[in-house]
Amino acid sequence: MIKSNVYSCLTAVSLMLVGMFSGCTQSEDSVTHRALTVDKKAAANSLAASENNKAYVEAPKLDIPYHKEKLANGLTVIVHEDHKAPVVAINVWYKVGSKDEMRGKTGFAHLFEHLMFNGSENFPGEYFEPFQRSGATNMNGTTNTDRTNYFETVPVGAVDMALWMESDRMGHFSAAISQEKLDEQRGVLKNQKRQGENRPYGKDAGIITKGTFPPEHPYSWETIGSMKDLDNASLQDVKQWFAEYYQPANAILVIAGAIDTDQAMAKVRKYFGDIPSTSVPPQLKNWELPVQVNKREVITDQVPQTRIYKVWNTPAIGSAQEHSLSLLASLLANRKNSVLHRRLVLNEQVATNVSALFAGRQLAGQFYVIVNVKPGQPLGKVEKLLEAELAAFAKDGVSAEELRRVKQSEFSSLVKGLEKVGGFGGKTDILASSEFYYQDPGRALAGLEDIANVSSSDVQQVAKKWLQPNNYTLIVQPKTAYAVSGGGADRSKLPEVDKTVHLELPEQQTFTLKNGLKVVLAERHDTPVVLMDLQFRSGASVDGDKPGLASISARMLSEGAAGYDNLQFSARQEELGANISAGSNLDYNSLGFSALTAELQPSLELLRDMILNPRFPDQALGRVKSNRLDAIAQEKAQPQGLALRELPRLLFGSQHPYGAPLTGSGTVKGVELIAREDIVNFHTTWLRPDNAILTVVGDVSKEPLQELLNKTFKNWQAPDQALPKIELPVVSRPAKARVYLLDRPGAEQSYIMAGLVLPTWQPQGAEAFDAMTAIIGGKFTSRINMNLREDKHWSYGARGLTVDTKAQRPYIVVAPVQTDKTAPAVAELLKEYEAYLGQDPVQENELADFRDDEVLKQSGLFQTKGQLLSSISWQEEKGLSSQYLTEFPQRVAALDTAEVEAAAQQFLAPDQFIWLVVGDLDKIQKEIEALGIGPVTVLSKQN
Repeated sequence: MIKSNVYSCLTAVSLMLVGMFSGCTQSEDSVTHRALTVDKKAAANSLAASENNKAYVEAPKLDIPYHKEKLANGLTVIVHEDHKAPVVAINVWYKVGSKDEMRGKTGFAHLFEHLMFNGSENFPGEYFEPFQRSGATNMNGTTNTDRTNYFETVPVGAVDMALWMESDRMGHFSAAISQEKLDEQRGVLKNQKRQGENRPYGKDAGIITKGTFPPEHPYSWETIGSMKDLDNASLQDVKQWFAEYYQPANAILVIAGAIDTDQAMAKVRKYFGDIPSTSVPPQLKNWELPVQVNKREVITDQVPQTRIYKVWNTPAIGSAQEHSLSLLASLLANRKNSVLHRRLVLNEQVATNVSALFAGRQLAGQFYVIVNVKPGQPLGKVEKLLEAELAAFAKDGVSAEELRRVKQSEFSSLVKGLEKVGGFGGKTDILASSEFYYQDPGRALAGLEDIANVSSSDVQQVAKKWLQPNNYTLIVQPKTAYAVSGGGADRSKLPEVDKTVHLELPEQQTFTLKNGLKVVLAERHDTPVVLMDLQFRSGASVDGDKPGLASISARMLSEGAAGYDNLQFSARQEELGANISAGSNLDYNSLGFSALTAELQPSLELLRDMILNPRFPDQALGRVKSNRLDAIAQEKAQPQGLALRELPRLLFGSQHPYGAPLTGSGTVKGVELIAREDIVNFHTTWLRPDNAILTVVGDVSKEPLQELLNKTFKNWQAPDQALPKIELPVVSRPAKARVYLLDRPGAEQSYIMAGLVLPTWQPQGAEAFDAMTAIIGGKFTSRINMNLREDKHWSYGARGLTVDTKAQRPYIVVAPVQTDKTAPAVAELLKEYEAYLGQDPVQENELADFRDDEVLKQSGLFQTKGQLLSSISWQEEKGLSSQYLTEFPQRVAALDTAEVEAAAQQFLAPDQFIWLVVGDLDKIQKEIEALGIGPVTVLSKQN
């Protein structure tokens, strides 16, 4: 996987954390114990300074204690203890990215990320296999311009296994690199590149990197590299790359979770201590560009609307200006109340979206503004408005009040995001990124006080200095003597995984408000945050003759309520550090809510206003509908969007409630027909306490919550009218398979989908069904993915999934493949499903892997409040008892192959698949017809 270099250099949380003081130094000691926290003296000094800074906001009081130690072989190790869940996150950062390549040999860093998942000398199988048997979650690898990392979160019983695996591919990998594996991953990467470039705007990043950096600069090529360079990479080249960069002295290992520091360090010495280091190649530390690029490029591509990119060169990570630049991005765009969104999207309505980003990286930084021009609007007019707003901001600056709101909102997001120990933006990411960019894990949270102290003048000055008229515009379109320790780990076998799982979830407390609303509460007091989910039966299934009504109704809830217009409502959320959102799926609409415990009451009052007094202004409805029509055009410009729009009506029929596009956006005709009266009727008909369930997880107790909810929602009462009945007719499968084609001339890939209508979900046999679908298509090591991706190299990934619904469910197979392998790929998919039902049913080893993975990963599936909230909401939606979640591991552990085989025979029918293929029909149609699967129909783009 590539971590985007245009849209992010670090995770969103890390971006906010890693911009710290420049000039601080790391202790020379090899062992460091420190608390990653806001320094009290610095905070006191800042508080004194804040008397002259009206935009000052007190930084949150956060604490991430850590232990840092460097082994004799140069490996930097950081350990953080967090015992709230029985899981441990492991994150290995290698100090090598695409900036360490050279022209003619680009793409090596990303190629190696993929190779490292193909097994090691002492474990030659697929790297994912022992992790999938052990309940691992948040497992992946990413590459960007500066570094490569590999991470996973495992149950405490699997820590030895995980460290053995990570150390084996660090110290025992070179001999495992074969020509066959190199060729396999080259094929996978080529398909990843094709898949990326096949999307609208997919080629823009490469054009921008070439256009904004000189050819000799390491940021002037894409992380994914070129196909030519990948083809020319020899086995010796790849092994040399590993020898130079993948060594302990060039790596950072972070361990966080339910493990003692001494225990963690003992395991690290055991598994990593005997791996030798040699000299690390010299690496660039900084290459900023002092002069702005004054260049304009215009390209054409298969995109539904014009996009403007404006890019300025800025200082790298660590500069004194990076906090101001980051806050500048939030003030200009990315929020409803931002300067450019107000002017271009809301007031002038000449754009459908505006975003901004300060991309700080190791060698140099860049600042981006991106505008999606509304169809029909003159490009020149939009550019002039954009440039005028940027100039006005540099001249007039921003109010202290607005800057305070942005800081408070970002601090609130940070507090809510610090629950995870691993994965994107988790604590291991924060510690590793701070160590990588600043050689000090403690530079992260200490810098929050710097953010708190940024003044309105600071932001205005960076806007004046960097956002100048000269810019790049695209219109679419990193020698010490090392030693090793004696002994080491037993490399002859993989450590056993402790398969004991103790799933202890908070007690669910249920009560009913005076207005009849059912409330389910799970208390969790680890962070001062409360999350809620109010779901009510409705969704796209009640859209009727106006597909899109449910989702448009959800969208309109953010357009103001009671005494607040839309911008005031958004500003009030920022002031409180709250977030209120609305969503819609096939069967339910929902309101999502998060608030700091200290601000729970006023935040709930905002939610009440949204429920009882939404404004639904006509002017906003016109804009929302117009933007929705633009979004539908965007969907139709993408193969995946086209397929998701067309397949439902082919499965259920155009008149069925489930026949609307699976994107949830509705149809052009349906959206055009929606009037304010329809939104009001939808709201009053369905959003009522006797048709809803409120799930609450967080830092609140039953009695005060019940009292607060009754007080806040006393005027929300169910109307006298009975709830309308929702009819969901039963549909039959076709007698035999049918094939539908959608033409996309010039497509570099074909997008294959196959659908099948399944019966309504039932708890009886649900685990056998899950095992059956996971083994054939539901995970990385599934049969269809191993065939098309790992064996044939025709696709970046193939999956089979089931859409969760109230009634009959669609089962969907998805496989984007290279154009010349479209018909062969369809044949391979059919072969796999037919074999699964016939001569090659589920095997015991496949089921054992599924059982182990599903049981063991339960340890990490309820780590955050959001995860727990989602699971309880689903439980209530299905009408299940609170024991259903806690007893799930036992039910899965009891599965046998006979149950899974029976599920396959009951539910799967490849001879009744509805096939939908989006691609260049001049190249693929005849071969598909020759397969003789069933009648072939060419569709027009109608939906």
